[in-house]
Amino acid sequence: MYTFYSIFFFQKGKWKNENHLIITGKENVVETHILLNENKVEFLNLTPYEKPPIFEMMKAKAVKSKEESDKAYNDWIHSLPPSVAAIVTQEFNS
Repeated sequence: MYTFYSIFFFQKGKWKNENHLIITGKENVVETHILLNENKVEFLNLTPYEKPPIFEMMKAKAVKSKEESDKAYNDWIHSLPPSVAAIVTQEFNS
């Protein structure tokens, strides 16, 4: 499962300069900026949500509370096409 989702976030890399690597994925959900000279990794959200839904759902141990977990799940459901969201939530169109 993790191998399948890894291309969503980590498919292409581009060096901005000798100390700055930007990694993007197939879905352009998040950019990963690796700053070698600062020993830092930053994530840039490319979605209209406060936090990128699918990225939040796939992060290990990132969610600290039930409220954060519920928000990440609800944002992820909302970001899906309606027909897919209906299947995931088992809600049928009437």
